Amino acid sequence: MEIFGMGVQGAFAMDLGTAFVTVAVAGLAVWARRGSLALLPPDKPLRSAARWLPGVMRLAAGALIAIVSLMVLV
Repeated sequence: MEIFGMGVQGAFAMDLGTAFVTVAVAGLAVWARRGSLALLPPDKPLRSAARWLPGVMRLAAGALIAIVSLMVLV
């Protein structure tokens, strides 16, 4: 059975698919962050919120992932 070549081609196709999805998600993340911060008005209080808001959003997302992971684990 000469399936080694087909296995190599399948692994290569999966690698390309993973790379494409990773680059697409990274591009969408940058686009969404720039777009969401551009919607903030240039007022002084909201301008300072633009500094700490992305960190709070990351922390909230990490906490949500941790909670869902613990729920699945238990």
